[in-house]
Amino acid sequence: MGDRDRHPHRQGRTGAQAEGAPRPQEARQDQRLRREDCIVIPTREALREDTIRLIHDVIKNDDDPSGLDDATIHRITMGLTDPIARDRAMAFIYPCELNNARILWHHAIARCETTGYTGYTPALHTLAAWGHFVAGERHGAAIAVHAALAIDASYVMARLLHSFLDDGLDPDHLMFLVLEERDKHPEGQS
Repeated sequence: MGDRDRHPHRQGRTGAQAEGAPRPQEARQDQRLRREDCIVIPTREALREDTIRLIHDVIKNDDDPSGLDDATIHRITMGLTDPIARDRAMAFIYPCELNNARILWHHAIARCETTGYTGYTPALHTLAAWGHFVAGERHGAAIAVHAALAIDASYVMARLLHSFLDDGLDPDHLMFLVLEERDKHPEGQS
């Protein structure tokens, strides 16, 4: 049995097939890349900045964040899978921001759970827990932390908040760290 018979995928082109096939250099010339044909993949930092900017715009807007469309909610949710973006989103704790931030986190959780994105919600549950914790609502914070840990038991920020809640600590020390991080950014927005 010849080599071609044992390995049908190795059968070479013969006769007319070989003559009609483009040569490699011709194929390359036909496949020149045009800028508009390229997909630009942003860096992790660019995605992080886009996520924080989007959250900032939603929270600072006078409109109710619960009216956001699913595409915007999913962009925010996917952006918050980055721990640094999530940590920076925790800085929306000033009184003029906290209410809209809490509405956003809860609306995003609800939309994600109804659209099949539940696995991406630990950050949202953690942010909701943080919002409750900062507002002095320890029970609401505990519920949200447990929801985050039910989805991902190893989610570090949720575990940290869980420890703070269990130990009866106040959010002050963590708030200081969050605000310190916020101040590192020139725009002063998380």
